[in-house]
Amino acid sequence: MCVSKSSPKLVLCGGKETHTFVRRVMKNDGKQTLLRTALAAIVVLHFAVVLWHGSAHNNVPVPITTMQTAFVAIVILLLPLAGAALTWSRFRQIGAWLVALSMLGSLLFGVINHFIFASPDNVAQVPEHAARHSFVLSAYLLVVTEALGTVIGLIALRALFQNRHRNIINNL
Repeated sequence: MCVSKSSPKLVLCGGKETHTFVRRVMKNDGKQTLLRTALAAIVVLHFAVVLWHGSAHNNVPVPITTMQTAFVAIVILLLPLAGAALTWSRFRQIGAWLVALSMLGSLLFGVINHFIFASPDNVAQVPEHAARHSFVLSAYLLVVTEALGTVIGLIALRALFQNRHRNIINNL
């Protein structure tokens, strides 16, 4: 017979082994929930900074090519949001990969275009305008959110792989 211990989700059946295994799974799931929440938070923050930066692009104006627009739409906007959503499904690992890789791609794209290449998109070459400071500040914040998104995505992947490895060993 199964007995509920103070939580409708935690039902213990069997002896001490089952209880220990369930506690371990719940503990790991708590860590994963924290990582997924952090990942979702940084993706939402990144999305807001991207919208702000896009507005500054239009206001200065700093034009971007059709290929750059496609990259921004797919890699910088869509993939992190899709990845964050997937981390809350049974496709957690795919979601974490999507977030980590899209944030890394966004980071490289932003650093190269805003700080390395000599172009109208380089923060040092943006002309004087009321929105110039907004453009520069949002470009720096993109670096921060994309670096954090990459790191948190990789940490989430590591936790998923460790949890998978533990589950395989425990089932032997």
